[in-house]
Amino acid sequence: MAFTYDLSTEIRPTSGPPGGTITLTAKFSNASEPVVKAFATVRMYGYFIALRKKADDTFEYTGTIPYEAPPGRYEIAVYGKAEDGTSGPEKKISFQVG
Repeated sequence: MAFTYDLSTEIRPTSGPPGGTITLTAKFSNASEPVVKAFATVRMYGYFIALRKKADDTFEYTGTIPYEAPPGRYEIAVYGKAEDGTSGPEKKISFQVG
């Protein structure tokens, strides 16, 4: 059986300069099994982060936009993992640097 869920994501702010602070929130619902971890990645740059669990179904990351990030629009893939390490479907969200 596939690991599935509904995922809503929010990034605040939606744009910012290198060195600025962002908060990424991922909220999972209707999961076929519990989501125990959540991750976000900008694959084209090899950037990978773990989100911290805030509540049973909500994970969050607050951090700094890398100072070396060139201006442009970035696609961030967010996904959850089950207890056995199975990854669920990704949801993509965009962020503008510059």
